[in-house]
Amino acid sequence: MAITELIFPSIKTDPKSLEEIETNWPTFSSLLIDPNPGLLHAFRGWVVSEEDKDVTKDFKEFLLFEWKEEAAFHSFVTGQQFATFASTVRHLLNGPPTLQLFDTNVSPKDIGLAPVMEVIRVPIQSPEAAGTAVKVWKTISQVVMEEGSKNHVLHGTSTNLENSLFVGIVGWASPEESFQSGLNMLSTLGDASRVAVEVSALDLPALQEA
Repeated sequence: MAITELIFPSIKTDPKSLEEIETNWPTFSSLLIDPNPGLLHAFRGWVVSEEDKDVTKDFKEFLLFEWKEEAAFHSFVTGQQFATFASTVRHLLNGPPTLQLFDTNVSPKDIGLAPVMEVIRVPIQSPEAAGTAVKVWKTISQVVMEEGSKNHVLHGTSTNLENSLFVGIVGWASPEESFQSGLNMLSTLGDASRVAVEVSALDLPALQEA
């Protein structure tokens, strides 16, 4: 099992703000991850499609973190390091993002290294619905792996949200494969949201010894 966090910051997209974000990203990221607050892997990138619609010009940022344990996440978001980071970037955001934490079946490391990642989230109203989502996702996963042995998949359920979510993520071996497949079986999961993102790994400092 792994603790996987998804973040979809709503950044300001005027040219001045975008330039500041990219120019100062090394400083911003240093405030976020140095010292390492308990991250095993971290990725940053941009949403390239949403419900099969090209949104590259909408500049929708995306972050994916893997935490060594859930306690490290909670300690970080209530601590001074996160407060300093948030105050530094607040003027570049339309509002505070919802930090979505999931207990996933495997680490997102291999998925994050794929050329394209697809993130599918589905509201779940009960433990029974969560169980159904897992069963459907396992069927989808088999199809995905049959399409390419270098594809990677994971799934999990949220641990910190008032309205629970199921998440399924696919790391596709090629961008074309992602958009051609469509994952038609997702309709069986209900009102699913689907985005494709392209990310790159962040160079994390070493974890601090407890």
